[in-house]
Amino acid sequence: MSYETRKKQRQKKKKIRRIITISIFIMFLLSIISMILTRNQRTILPESAVLVDEFQAQGIVIKNEKVFKFTGDNTKMSAKEGERVPAGINIGNTSLVKDISRLEKELEEVENAIETLSKSYNQSQILKKDKNKVMENQDKTIEEIQAKIVSGDYTDIDISKDKLLSNNNKLKDVSQEKTLLNQSVESLEKKKESLIKEIESSKIIYTTSSSGLISYTIDGYENIFVPRDFENYKYDDLKLPEIDSKDQSKKDKNLKAFKIIDNFEWYMAIKIDDSNLIQSFKSGNSLTLKISEDNREITGTIVAINNSEDKSVIIVKFNSYLEDYYDLRFPVISIILSKKEGLKIPTKAIVDKDGQKGVYVKEYSGIVKFRPVSIIGTEKDYTYIKKGDKKGYIDIKSQQDLVKTISLYDEIFMNPLRLKEGEILN
Repeated sequence: MSYETRKKQRQKKKKIRRIITISIFIMFLLSIISMILTRNQRTILPESAVLVDEFQAQGIVIKNEKVFKFTGDNTKMSAKEGERVPAGINIGNTSLVKDISRLEKELEEVENAIETLSKSYNQSQILKKDKNKVMENQDKTIEEIQAKIVSGDYTDIDISKDKLLSNNNKLKDVSQEKTLLNQSVESLEKKKESLIKEIESSKIIYTTSSSGLISYTIDGYENIFVPRDFENYKYDDLKLPEIDSKDQSKKDKNLKAFKIIDNFEWYMAIKIDDSNLIQSFKSGNSLTLKISEDNREITGTIVAINNSEDKSVIIVKFNSYLEDYYDLRFPVISIILSKKEGLKIPTKAIVDKDGQKGVYVKEYSGIVKFRPVSIIGTEKDYTYIKKGDKKGYIDIKSQQDLVKTISLYDEIFMNPLRLKEGEILN
């Protein structure tokens, strides 16, 4: 073997040893990194949550509404928007003449005059008593002066004379009549009656014929969407106007009319774009929905289902919460089909082991354990799984016996692909 050949073989062997050394180092480094990553595995706890199966639809609110139009120009209403009122009370009035303020001003003056005259009359009664007393004193003083003249005793006669003059002045003051006393209370009361009749004849008084909610929001659909003949509410017939999302009803701010809404029961017609979504629905069933304005769940009773080809309209009756929705006409709603309680975990934490879905959990001793799960639904990046029974067991189709699943307090690994069951983590 030549020197060159031996030299090439030595170089080749050295190169192989170098490759082997580097490979071993890389493998060792990867194992170290893998071990570090495994030991630093992030875990999360599952959350107790409810998976809601729902779909959106367009609703049309149907109410028993009576509209009353104002016939005059000057309207005053005492009831507030949305106020609940009983039957038979005065809630406002409309003036038939433009200038009724003159009559109201005159009535106010007459009422003030009656009040003042009544007070003056009471004062005059008091003064009358004072006058009688002064007259008695006057008569007594005259008698005293006469007696002194007869007896010839003129002592203190000047004092008696001054007393007599003083009493005369008091009688003069008491006898002065006041201006208001020139008119009798009776004549003023007649004038007051006359003014009240004239004012009332110039007004229309609005009295509630039934109890309900007062509203000044007139949208023009009060006589279109009425709570009767529900079989006529067909999908194609329920045309919706172009609605401003910020204000779904046209509000009349000029007080040209008002309405009373029956607050005992109300209805909603719901347009269903796909009849397959409501195949299980029947008249008489309860239905729970959410109105997008406040996300509150309300429950009503289905009173009619009108199918047309692949679309439908369902009519639902409610008997509560109208005071919160009386000014809505075309709300967007969500119909709740079902609600399932379970545990919520990130979808990426789930693995498939031997055909069974599950997660890896960290037990108290640090051992990695696989726990099967039963999926009930998904929502975005999360999966909802069944809760176990009181002991934490669930039924799996591939297993004859119940198997243990996860609980609220299990630490679930977020990166399960780097783990093996039985692995011990510190």
